[in-house]
This record gives sequence, structure tokens and C-alpha cells, in this order.
Amino acid sequence: MLKPIITAVFCCMVFFCSAQKQLLTYPELQSIVQNNPDQITIFLKGKNYQILPGSNNNNLHFLGLVADEDYTDITISFEKRHTIIHLTTTNQPQVAVIQKYLQSYNGKNSKGSTIYRVKDGAFSTIAIKENEPKVNSLKVYNIDLEN
Repeated sequence: MLKPIITAVFCCMVFFCSAQKQLLTYPELQSIVQNNPDQITIFLKGKNYQILPGSNNNNLHFLGLVADEDYTDITISFEKRHTIIHLTTTNQPQVAVIQKYLQSYNGKNSKGSTIYRVKDGAFSTIAIKENEPKVNSLKVYNIDLEN
């Protein structure tokens, strides 16, 4: 009786920890903006994101599957010294990690999204938009980070 319980607990821990591995923290997003495409690719592959076809040195596109229906889609665009990270996700913990960092900043509502003026050396603005569920009742969040 004890062995199945321990096995179940262990399986739950492994699943939970592997799902948490893909969460991108605010310092990691800052690091992404400050690195070159090769380093970004190595870093995100280490977090179990898959690089999608069509990626090049000016535009990187990654997909991370968290669970059956949860995903995080990352597009990184490089334009000289200007970098834009666009995250589209259904993974609520990913959104919560970024929102937790932004608690100390005042957000301004504009066209259905909340815009934060951060200006911390890596980012100048961060916009978070929550889209209403259309089909499967999953909320989709769009997060844009610009330097």
C-alpha cells in the first residue's frame, strides 16, 4: 500500500517540476534581450522549448508545450538595437510570474491591455493583454516586452 502512494507522489512531483522548468522569470527575459540569437536558442532549448522552422538571426520563434492544452509561444524580433519579445500563452503560472514582478509598477489600461513603463535597462514597456476564450475555455494571454 505504501509503495503505490510513494510512486504516485513521486510522479506528481516530477510532472510539476518539469512544468515549472519552462516558466520564464523576469531576469531570464532580461537576459534574453541582452544576448545574441545563438545563446538565446541554447538557453530556450535547455528549458524544453522547440525552435520552429523559419527562425533566423533577425527573428526567432519557439514553442513550449506545458501540458495537453497549455503552451507558450515565443517570438523574438531583433531590429538593430531594438528587441521585441512576444509571448502568447495559455499557461497561467507563466503570466503570474511576470505579473508578480510588475506589482511595484503602475499599469495603464489601453485598448484592452495593461501597459507598464518599466525602463530598467532591459525593457522600456511591457504590455499584457488577456483574450477571452473562444472555443475551449482557455484564456490566451499576449505579453509584449520591448527594450
